[in-house]
Amino acid sequence: YENGGRPSLPLRTDSPRRILVTGPLSSSLRHQTGGWSAHWQGAKSDGELASQRGETVRDAIARLAPAGSSVTHTAGCSIVGDKGPDKSVCTASVRESEELSRMAAAAEVVVLCLGEEAYTEKPGDLSDLALHAGQLDLARRVFSANANVVIVLVEGRPRLLHGITDSAAAVVHALLPGPHGGTAIGEALFGYLNPSGRLPYTYPKHAGVHFPHWHAVSALCIADSPSFLAASMADCPSQWPFGYGLSYTRFDYSQISISKTVAHPGFVNVSLLVTNAGTRAGSHTVLLFMFKRFQQLITPEAQRLVAFERIDSLAPAATRRVRFSISTRSLRYIDEMLSTVIEDGEYVFRAGLKGESCEGGSYELTTLLDGGTHTRLLDVPTKPLDQVTIAHLYTRHEQWLVRYVLLLQLAALLCVFCAGVHARRAFNVLTRLLKTLCRASKVSSKLALICKPTYRIMQSCQNV
Repeated sequence: YENGGRPSLPLRTDSPRRILVTGPLSSSLRHQTGGWSAHWQGAKSDGELASQRGETVRDAIARLAPAGSSVTHTAGCSIVGDKGPDKSVCTASVRESEELSRMAAAAEVVVLCLGEEAYTEKPGDLSDLALHAGQLDLARRVFSANANVVIVLVEGRPRLLHGITDSAAAVVHALLPGPHGGTAIGEALFGYLNPSGRLPYTYPKHAGVHFPHWHAVSALCIADSPSFLAASMADCPSQWPFGYGLSYTRFDYSQISISKTVAHPGFVNVSLLVTNAGTRAGSHTVLLFMFKRFQQLITPEAQRLVAFERIDSLAPAATRRVRFSISTRSLRYIDEMLSTVIEDGEYVFRAGLKGESCEGGSYELTTLLDGGTHTRLLDVPTKPLDQVTIAHLYTRHEQWLVRYVLLLQLAALLCVFCAGVHARRAFNVLTRLLKTLCRASKVSSKLALICKPTYRIMQSCQNV
């Protein structure tokens, strides 16, 4: 990011600075460490993490700032546990808000640390991905007083930012860096280390459009400016795409070469030169994407990451060659019959993200020959109606299974009923037989002692 035509990061270290560090995540070890630290839902206080000898963002900036600098701090608002849908809120009094605006206006640069309180598993579930409204208000108050604001996001998942980054001079996405994360953030802000990370997911911009890295090429959204008498389609917006990440230097790609024709099974060989076109050493990860414009059976995905290679500590003006060898088996997809398929035809390869410095010559074509279906994952019936399985419905096979089980249960009930009828008849016969014995017991007094009480009991059971 640049602010006023000059890079806003790294922060200058050649002269004293007036720096304001603010935000509820600026001075909290427990929040920057997250859940499963000391306790299930994270440490209950910073004191429980004292043995880790960690450092908050505020402490790291105060330690690393140039001699003579003025580093001030205010939380701006506090994160308080809440049982509401947001799980936490950010509250500040009127006096604190006025004090924050005054301190922000007096600073040369503001480091604003936003994010989440410690959480994990079910208690951390959310009904709304938006960052807490109190923190969004805090950011807007800071922007109204100072334009040179660096946002540091300390969060375990992407939270919707609702446009606050549009006014920021720079954004550092720290995720959950742990108790020593403040040290790493401070060193990155002052340029003692050159950032080289890339986003492992697509950071969403809107609640209704969560656009993952994997998506079909046909997945589009309505454009802001629809065409005449028709809806104009465009790529769905995201805050930052998968693989996005900036550095304090610039890397250029050149001399990209690729196997033009490959027979399956085989390998697609890709080669390119990576040059550090900046003024300082840096590390860089080259991403190689593949996509196919058309497929016969399944709508192709917009892009697929097929390989990546990390280059460590490339000096200024230095060049390094990167080579990839991609097996044709990695170009396969799964069709509706659960078979893996490799199609003949043209495949497009791109080095780097769209919009990176390598855009000019990064698209290359290769033609694959002798593709086809080569593996069956499951033995799926070939009848069309037996292929479809819907999560909440039964397939034909499952319907017959359910009917079979119901018939077995009905048969068992019928057997119980028949057994009950026969038992009733047997009981009546036994009662009549016992009555006959009781009449004969007038001759035998010993038999009468056993027969008569038993007969009365059976008569009582028969009446019931």
